[in-house]
Amino acid sequence: MSRRISFLSDEGGAVAATYAIAITGLVIVAGAAFDYNRLMALDSEMQTVADNAALAGVTQLDEKSGACARAGNVAVDLVRNITLMSNDGGGNGTSINGGATISVTDDACASFTGVVFYEDAGKTRIATTDEEAKFIEVSVDTRRARVAFTSLGDLFAPEMSGRAMAGLGSAVCEVPPLMICNPSPGTSLSTLVGFGVQATGHGNTRDGGTNSGGTGGSTVSAWAPGDFGFLEVGGGQNSDLLKALAFDNVPLNCAPVDGTSPSTGNPQSLYDAVNTRFDIFDFSQGAGTTLAPCFSGNCPSSTNNVKDVFYSAPGGNGNGNGNGGGSGPSCGLANGVGGSGWRLPATDARFHPKASSNIVNAATASVQNTSVAPTVAAMGLPRDLCHYSSYGMACGLDSNNRFGNGNWARYDYFFRNHGIVPPSSTMTRYDAYLWELGLKTVGGTTGTVPDTGGNGQRGAPLCTPSFGGVPDPNRRVLQVAVVENCSSLSGASTPVDIGEWIEAFLVEPTIDGRGNGALRDSIYIEVIGPASLGNGSGVNGGPQSFRKDKPYLVE
Repeated sequence: MSRRISFLSDEGGAVAATYAIAITGLVIVAGAAFDYNRLMALDSEMQTVADNAALAGVTQLDEKSGACARAGNVAVDLVRNITLMSNDGGGNGTSINGGATISVTDDACASFTGVVFYEDAGKTRIATTDEEAKFIEVSVDTRRARVAFTSLGDLFAPEMSGRAMAGLGSAVCEVPPLMICNPSPGTSLSTLVGFGVQATGHGNTRDGGTNSGGTGGSTVSAWAPGDFGFLEVGGGQNSDLLKALAFDNVPLNCAPVDGTSPSTGNPQSLYDAVNTRFDIFDFSQGAGTTLAPCFSGNCPSSTNNVKDVFYSAPGGNGNGNGNGGGSGPSCGLANGVGGSGWRLPATDARFHPKASSNIVNAATASVQNTSVAPTVAAMGLPRDLCHYSSYGMACGLDSNNRFGNGNWARYDYFFRNHGIVPPSSTMTRYDAYLWELGLKTVGGTTGTVPDTGGNGQRGAPLCTPSFGGVPDPNRRVLQVAVVENCSSLSGASTPVDIGEWIEAFLVEPTIDGRGNGALRDSIYIEVIGPASLGNGSGVNGGPQSFRKDKPYLVE
């Protein structure tokens, strides 16, 4: 009896029985966890593939012909690999568009399966052309993972995919922060090769007169309220603007290629900074002054400095202190009749083109004044004729007469400075500049830089070498942003929309008292053509600029 009672009350081995009952559930839970981790790993893998494909593809969206095809094919080629966590036996691995590539001659922006191009990050406008494509969305072809423990045949074999969208953040670096407004938004100004543009300026000339824009023109003011033609760079301080305009190596952050804020600052020092490119150093070298490093060679002039001012030597011997300090020449603007430095000729000894019977070639509007040589004391490359009040004609491209028409006094310039007719009746001022440097052949000839020396007009740098600077022919070539939304600008409250970048040639220094249609604070440029931002070389060898492109994920 006692043995029976003992057996019935014995609990030895009860845990084993309980475990035997529970083991099935534990195996199911562990198997489900294993399968879940497998699925999550496949999902992560597919998403990573999509991310990388989108980032790789977007680098090809340069708005040039074939951009969509190149972007799609880069994405397709990148994902031809083994999907580690997939076991559906689907070929060699993941794919986009079934792994098929297409020719760049196809309508590539619409030819891919799994790749869509958009104009905007909000995906409100699908891009249909290479130029419109700014963003790429990539969807990886689905793959199936057959799970091990929770599978019921093919009833539970989840399909996984990945989708990602990327854009390209672009910036330009070491670019002088100049802007001009497009008189016809949506059209390219890069076709206006040789046209003169008053890139900055107020309505009043520095001698107190007004510029009526020729006959029928209107007074020119800032591009927009508070916006005088400069873009914000660096930390947005005037000192940053000065460095960008004067220094050959700009120690500032890069600016977005498609837009930034306009700068509302307009101190005289901005124009002094630009004038260093013409061998004019009209500012203090005091310690702590932003432009003081210019007196240590940081702001070299161009190699060719022919301009409409002449040099007046201190004491008549070309040696003195002036703004340059030390024993170098006085390199600022001359004060008063007896002051030393750079000065405009007397009013009656400046270039004053006139229309009517003086036009030699109606097609190019070259003006022949046979008395130019003895009467014009110093003649630099001139503005477009319609930007001289004495010429008596408005330019006509825009209502404010900012934009010229490319007609400039070629005959007078070459007669005054070289004693010959122009090598070509269509050469631009930039052509003439390069011709004088021997860097371009025009009409089978090259020229030399006119430099009378002494107290007269000078072309070769006078001040830059004395400060330890090395002249550079590209210092009169700038990249300029063409802004599309000027009608919406008011100070820095609205970012600018940059439609394109053009390369431009600095025609003349900014100097007080020119009159005859010259604007106050006018940086006058000539359009060279589209800017090449990307390799540090522009249309003709490249001034200070380069472009950085960085892809980024939108989603």
